[in-house]
Amino acid sequence: MKILFAMLLSGLLAAAPTIVDAEATSDAESGARQVVWLRYHLAVAESPGDALSDAYLARALDFMQGDEARQAALDPALLARVQVVQGQLAARAAAARHDDATLLLSQMTCLPPARASDACLADLARLAELAGDNAYHHFVLMGHAWALGDAEGFLREARLAAEAPGYRHDVPKVFGSLYRRYAQVPADHLARSDPGNRIPVAGISAMGFATALALPAYQYFVQPCREAEGDLQGHCLAIAVRMLREGQLALDLSIASAVIEVHGDDSLKAEARRRQREMAWHFESLRGAELRLDEREWRDYLDAFADSGELAAFRVANAAMGRPALPPDDWNPPGESAGAR
Repeated sequence: MKILFAMLLSGLLAAAPTIVDAEATSDAESGARQVVWLRYHLAVAESPGDALSDAYLARALDFMQGDEARQAALDPALLARVQVVQGQLAARAAAARHDDATLLLSQMTCLPPARASDACLADLARLAELAGDNAYHHFVLMGHAWALGDAEGFLREARLAAEAPGYRHDVPKVFGSLYRRYAQVPADHLARSDPGNRIPVAGISAMGFATALALPAYQYFVQPCREAEGDLQGHCLAIAVRMLREGQLALDLSIASAVIEVHGDDSLKAEARRRQREMAWHFESLRGAELRLDEREWRDYLDAFADSGELAAFRVANAAMGRPALPPDDWNPPGESAGAR
């Protein structure tokens, strides 16, 4: 099932700057676009922001520089400036990472398991200390434990995730940190390949990097939890129910449903199907929304995402388009009959 992430990530490409020059070769056009886009990200990186956006912008600048061949085509002074700023961002993020779980996760390099090291294990130990009352960070630790073959650690973190009082995903926090920083830099000079696309460039850029870099390895939760028995099965089901009811992202609901369909009772399975139907309603609402919502309405959407997550943003978008927040009783997802509910 496609989610809004896919639309926004494809929008990231559509929003990439274009240089209008009928005489330019395709290589020259590509190089010009790279420079304009790189200068935009550099301006964002040099704007005020917190350590979390520092961490993600350091990675963004690394990506925007490209490989050695692309770097060789850049103005040496521009490349040097980018690399200096990238180093400054990384240093500020490194100095603050020990006291913030989301920031620590942004810099961990423990997956795939072959990359695990003593530094990685130390980071995991510190993350366990910082996870506290947020079930999401225990959920992330479950995935790392499973990937590293630590069955005891997986069970421990599953119990802690099931018992934690709240579930707060990192993506809205990361997105909000980046979006506030991108929004400081004017982007009107960045021409779009589709002028009708009204999603603010700041939102597209922040969403692109937040979703590309901050999502966890969900597969290390789904597979072992669907196969779980005994105490672990109970913990996994409790986590899935929490994700279904408290999750801030559509993906949370999809992951929760995958576990509930195996271990849940009839009532929970029906609840999961209702939530999935609501998501299908939202996705239908947002099909083509980049052309139907104006820029102010998109800013409202992005503000809601930063404050409360994707599901809150869905409600804002539906309201802007005059659609109810929940699907009518007689509505069915595309390709699904009423009897499938």
